[in-house]
Amino acid sequence: MVRVQRIPLFPLNLVLFPKMPLPLHIFELRYRRVIRRCTEEHEEFGVLLHTGKELTRVGCTARVEGVIREYGDGRFDILSLGHERFRVQRFFKDQSHLEAEVQFFQDDPVPPAELPRLQELSAAAARELMELAAMEDFSIDEKLLQSLNPEAVSLLICSTQLFPLEDKQILLESRDTKQRLEQAVARTGERIKQRRAEKKIEELLGGKLDFSSLIN
Repeated sequence: MVRVQRIPLFPLNLVLFPKMPLPLHIFELRYRRVIRRCTEEHEEFGVLLHTGKELTRVGCTARVEGVIREYGDGRFDILSLGHERFRVQRFFKDQSHLEAEVQFFQDDPVPPAELPRLQELSAAAARELMELAAMEDFSIDEKLLQSLNPEAVSLLICSTQLFPLEDKQILLESRDTKQRLEQAVARTGERIKQRRAEKKIEELLGGKLDFSSLIN
C-alpha cells in the first residue's frame, strides 16, 4: 500500500539512513518550531541531501529521540534516529521552512527462490561488519544487527564511512536489497584487507600510524 504524507524538511549536507543516529544543533527559530512540534506531536521530519548546488528528492525521515541540551537563548541539541525512506512528490513553500508531500518506499520484493542467497549475504555482511568494528575500535550492537532483516542490514552498512556521500545517496535510492548487500560485503571486505595490511606495517615499525595523513 502506497503511503503519502506531508512532512517538514531539513536540507543537510549528509545522507541519512534508517536506524542511523543523527545529532543536531537547532539554532534557527523556524527549525526550533519544527522540532518542538515534532517532539510534542510525535511527528517525524525529513532529511534531504543538499550538496550546495542541488537538493535531492530521495531522503529519510528522522524521529526525535530526545533533547540533549537546551541553551538560555533558545537553541538546543537533539538526538534523532533515521526511520523511513521517502521520495518527494512535490515541495511546498507556504511555510518559513521547506515542506514536501512524500511517498514512502521499501525495497522491491525478493523472489522466494533468491531468499536463501539473500540471507547468506546478509549474514556475511553482518559478520564482516562485526570484524571490522573490532579492528577499528567502533561499537556495533551485535544483538540489534542479528535482529535486522537483509534490507535493514544493507542500509545500516551503507550508512557507514565505507561509502562516500555520492555513493550513499545512490544506495539510499536503490530498491535492490541483493545488489546493496553485495556492495556492502565487497566494500567491507576491502576495508578489512586494508586494515590487516596496515596492522602488519604497524607491527614492523613498532608503533601506530595515521595512514590517512600519508595519502596525498
